Amino acid sequence: MGQFEHFFPIENLADTGRDYYEHALSQAPRMIPYKTDDIITENNAGFENHDVTVESRFVKGDSNLISPVNKDNLGEGFSGNFATLEYTWYPQYNNYTQQYFSQDLLSEFIPQFGEKYNVRPHWNKVLSFNGTYAHTIYPQLDKWLAIQEEMDPDCQLVNVLVAKALGIDRCKEQLGLVY
Repeated sequence: MGQFEHFFPIENLADTGRDYYEHALSQAPRMIPYKTDDIITENNAGFENHDVTVESRFVKGDSNLISPVNKDNLGEGFSGNFATLEYTWYPQYNNYTQQYFSQDLLSEFIPQFGEKYNVRPHWNKVLSFNGTYAHTIYPQLDKWLAIQEEMDPDCQLVNVLVAKALGIDRCKEQLGLVY
């Protein structure tokens, strides 16, 4: 399964929703290797991963340092309320090649739309950004990193994913990272 949940200011919902949908549809040619002959109706695209679920919800913003709904970098005229879009691709059972493809597909949304719509990913889903982008969406990140370093000087609570996403370079050696 490939899944992301992206938070962004509610004022961007219509444009973000349209662009995400159009981008997802434009990926159909890349899905051809996963096409199946088991087509239920003529309108079915015939892809094993035709089960794409899109969900949306609304969340009040907060002031937590690295929350996906922190209001720290919202400009003038933004309400502080956020919308989310969650895309989930369900691949055929145990088709790991297709699963990795779905995750790669999902990882392309942040580079394409992240800065344009002030998108912040959910921490427990496809997380495809680096320390540079993290500083953009979490203006208080340095404060959080200082607390993290004080509380975890030996990088016991940092994993590769978090180190790369937040640019925690001091933990590279402990984690065996090269990036």
